[in-house]
Amino acid sequence: MIKFKLFGIKIKLNILLLPVLIFSLFFSYYKEFLMTLAIVTLHELAHCKVSQHYFIKISEIELFPFGGVVKMNDELGLDPIKEIFISIAGPLANGIMFLTGYLLGQLLPIKEDILAIFLTANFIIAIFNLLPIIPLDGGRILRATISYVWGMKKATIMTVFIGKVLASVLFCVGIYYTRQSSDYLYIILLAIFLYFNVLREEKMVFFLFIKDVLRKKKTLQNNGIMNTKYLTVMESVNLNKVFQEFSTGKYHFVTVIDKKGGILGTLTESQILDAVGEHGNHITIGILVNLIKLK
Repeated sequence: MIKFKLFGIKIKLNILLLPVLIFSLFFSYYKEFLMTLAIVTLHELAHCKVSQHYFIKISEIELFPFGGVVKMNDELGLDPIKEIFISIAGPLANGIMFLTGYLLGQLLPIKEDILAIFLTANFIIAIFNLLPIIPLDGGRILRATISYVWGMKKATIMTVFIGKVLASVLFCVGIYYTRQSSDYLYIILLAIFLYFNVLREEKMVFFLFIKDVLRKKKTLQNNGIMNTKYLTVMESVNLNKVFQEFSTGKYHFVTVIDKKGGILGTLTESQILDAVGEHGNHITIGILVNLIKLK
């Protein structure tokens, strides 16, 4: 694995880039490969710079055959607004590079093939990353937007479902075009790569929910104030379902009622979260009310 620093940020080249480099040299695509790698690096550096603006520490950038990933030391402070701005920074950088390249192409005698590679690569990388498939930038923007209404856990579940569907569609498109020409085989590989990354995000759902809760707690402690959301829940509903209604950036109060509409009690978000650690998240909210009353 090759590692180096650029603008003070560690860059790691994944070992899978080696066979791609050999392939590009063998078939004389090395210009496209090196140009694309440089553009992807600048794309990821744009994410890093915006992250640093929000005082989020970056451990390194790792570059893969199908793009790159920014590894953060601490994502606890990554609220939806920050995630949206950090995510949009990459495609925006591609847009700026595209526009700059186009204008320079009009003013300077740049070789047409080099300029075409540069403009095409920036356009494709920007559009591709804006697809609403997590962990692509578009998927992260979609999840952050949804989380404002339905919370991080439900937003991730919804985004994962959308990602699976779109990756499957991309796989079918790849098969269709590969039957006509093997040049389109990369679409199939890309779809598989995205699908497995979506599955990885799916496994992180509960962790992301806990991360969101901890972030809210930290925000409340730092600011001393936070918007509130009130929920009314039937006693038979389990805690896991209650969690799905928790929204990002709001502290929750849950009023529990029985079948006749009578109020059994009101629980705070903190009481519910403490109960999960002690009793698990599959007991009903009604049982939790009774357990708290017995204390």
